[in-house]
Amino acid sequence: MKKTHAQSWPKTLPKGWELNHLLRQAEEVGGDFCNARYREPYLYLLIGDVAGKGPTASLLAQQFHTAFDSATLVSSRAREVLHFMHELISEGLERADTFVTLAVVVMDTRDGSFTYASAGHTSTYWLHYEGPQAEFLEATGFPFGIPAPDQSYREIEGRLEPGDSIWLYTDGVTEVPDRYNHIFGRAGLLDVLLAVREASLDRQVAAVRRAVGLHHGTQSLPDDMAILAIRRTPEHPVLDALPFVIWARYLQVRSATQRIAQQIRLWAERFGWTPSQDFFFQWELAVSEVLTNIVQHAYVVQHAHPHLAPGRIQGCLLAYPDEVVLDVWDAGVPFKGELASRLLHHEEIPPEEGYGLYLVQQSVDHIAYRRVMERNWWQLRKRWQGEEGKHES
Repeated sequence: MKKTHAQSWPKTLPKGWELNHLLRQAEEVGGDFCNARYREPYLYLLIGDVAGKGPTASLLAQQFHTAFDSATLVSSRAREVLHFMHELISEGLERADTFVTLAVVVMDTRDGSFTYASAGHTSTYWLHYEGPQAEFLEATGFPFGIPAPDQSYREIEGRLEPGDSIWLYTDGVTEVPDRYNHIFGRAGLLDVLLAVREASLDRQVAAVRRAVGLHHGTQSLPDDMAILAIRRTPEHPVLDALPFVIWARYLQVRSATQRIAQQIRLWAERFGWTPSQDFFFQWELAVSEVLTNIVQHAYVVQHAHPHLAPGRIQGCLLAYPDEVVLDVWDAGVPFKGELASRLLHHEEIPPEEGYGLYLVQQSVDHIAYRRVMERNWWQLRKRWQGEEGKHES
């Protein structure tokens, strides 16, 4: 599996902006491509997918890099960038007898306003930091190389607030299969993005790469894949983050729990915090109970039938100046019943009703459960210093 890099990658960006990408090819050369240009104050992003693989697709991808570079000199609107590229590349597409999907974002780094246009490309995620919520930016016109009565492109306008991000990707990411021939899917990608949204963008891209790898296993890559992401840095970013993606299996729960416990100790040493030994023991207990609860209840069907494809658990451990936070997401069935109701209303859980979650409540300062976008979201919070074991609402 070859790894390549986008061309003309900006060496520097204005303060408050993050940019990252992933480009992997199924063969020696391929037809997925991404590019970025910064022409102050505008940041231009391009992602595309040439139908087919091999040298012909790679050659066309190179022509798109050249056309994109020229187009960024003539307009700061995504729609006009697409139109200009179409004029430059149309004859080459006719000779190649193929088609290309692509999407363009033009970001004004002064205020976060952007324009978006897509030539038949797969939907783009606009992830909102507050909420969290996600919007889908759909295609605004036909792919290049497809005869159409109207080859003009519409444009979508928006604005990134601090913490918001835009994720462009090719279908090689979402259509990668597992050994049961189930695709990773747009939902699978969103699962990871929701879970790791507070980490730095490079950590987020790495988490997506791990999730796709976990899903796909050791099989050869069936298609090229590309990801191009931009994020407006939150006003109060975390000190550090540890994203993780695991199968909902007890062995992986044990391994993730140990890794999280080790990371908390490393942060305490790194940032000069001196919590008691009970702090570390209580955190490890709480993490183990929550992850085990997800295996037992959210993925109860998979748990009862080990031959089925397991569900995934994705999360992020976050270090703040005054506390450590764990966000955990899964796409399993909702957590129901009296225990769920008590958690939703920040009520205490008596030991006789749910001993595991009772222990979690006694071990951290705050435990919360919510159902968000048809997913389960668990959050644990514990202060580095202060009275331990207290449950707050």
